[in-house]
Amino acid sequence: GAVFTVTLPLRTAVPQTKILIADDDANLRAVMTRILGKNKLYDLRAASNGMEACLKLSTYRPRLLLLDINMPEMDGWEKLRLIRADEALSELPVVMFSIKSEPRDKVQSMQEGALDYITNPFEVDELLGRVRRVFDALEDGEEAR
Repeated sequence: GAVFTVTLPLRTAVPQTKILIADDDANLRAVMTRILGKNKLYDLRAASNGMEACLKLSTYRPRLLLLDINMPEMDGWEKLRLIRADEALSELPVVMFSIKSEPRDKVQSMQEGALDYITNPFEVDELLGRVRRVFDALEDGEEAR
C-alpha cells in the first residue's frame, strides 16, 4: 500500500468585531448579548451605566458602541457628547437605543453624533440588520446614516 500525505491549509480564526453594549437594564443587556452573540461574529462586552462604559471604552476599544439613552450616573446623550469630544474616541460609531419613540429623541441622537437610533422593543432582525449596516458602511468607508 501507498502512503499519501495531504497538507491542508490551516484555517486562521477571523478576529471577532468588538461591540460594547451600555445599558442599565441587565435583562436587555443579556438579550442583546444573546442576539448578537448567536452567530459568533462579535466579541461582546457590557456596561451597566455611562461611567462603566467610560472605563471599558479605554481598555476594550470596541468598533461599535450600542448606547442606551436612559441610564443612571450619566445618560446616553451626555456619554455621546464626551465621546465626540475625546480625540481618541471621536470617530467611534455609536448606535443609540431607548424606549423613547418620539422623533425628537431620534433627531437629538443624530445631532449629537449617533449613526443610528433603535427604539426598544425591537425585533431580532432589526438589531442584527442595524449592526451589520454600520459595519458594512465602515468597510465601504462611508457613513451609515
